[in-house]
Amino acid sequence: MERLSNLFFELSHEDRLVILHTLREKPLKLTMIASKMNISSQEAYRHIQRLVDSGLVAKTPEGDYKITAYGHQINKLIPGFNVLTNHQDYFKTRDLTLIPEKFLLRIGELNNASLLNDVMVTIFDLEVMIREAEEYVCIMLDQMVMNLYKPMIEATEKGVEIRVMRPQGWRLADEIAEKIGKEVLEKTISQIRSGKIVQREPDIVPVFLAFSEKEVAALSFAKLDGSLDYLGFKSGSEEVHNWCLGLFETLWDSALPGEVRTRVD
Repeated sequence: MERLSNLFFELSHEDRLVILHTLREKPLKLTMIASKMNISSQEAYRHIQRLVDSGLVAKTPEGDYKITAYGHQINKLIPGFNVLTNHQDYFKTRDLTLIPEKFLLRIGELNNASLLNDVMVTIFDLEVMIREAEEYVCIMLDQMVMNLYKPMIEATEKGVEIRVMRPQGWRLADEIAEKIGKEVLEKTISQIRSGKIVQREPDIVPVFLAFSEKEVAALSFAKLDGSLDYLGFKSGSEEVHNWCLGLFETLWDSALPGEVRTRVD
């Protein structure tokens, strides 16, 4: 633990973090590092020397400073801490143990996601995402949002593949079905039976997740009691998209085929 404490101490200064991040691209001379950071060469040297003493940075025979293999590995973990600390109030209320550990270790890939704290904005973004999708839509949630039925039907009619995951044994409540309407439900069931909408049921739904080939419209982690409140992140970043796609595919592969349990009178 002593070495870990020493490492955290050396990374506790923002300038050293910036230097480590800067050197991941290519080796640089001291003067260039100082110029990029707008600090004096003496100040840059003090920070770099501490990184050198920690084994994170090394000086080349040409006089440049480069990040070491060890430094590269440490640098890959920093974005994860950055995501958690930037949104610490949000993550204090979330149970991340529900997602597979390999995705928790990759949580730094969410660095370019924006946190939204307005459910109405999230629902609006979902509708827009579905309507603008051209290839596919993937949704994982613990209940179905009423105003998503029509956009999903319209999307499937233009060839968009839709995959939906919901909890095992999930059933649309009769009063909600009545509000959606018989015609819309019949079309939805027809699309399910024809394979245009594919449903699966995982053991648990650890996140509320909705994305297309173009964007991630919603990523909301479960609260400490396991419930979902639909407050979370959105992003057009490829890295964020790949993280969400990987999580969805992992849970999809182990989920049971979904069933139609909606009564249509």
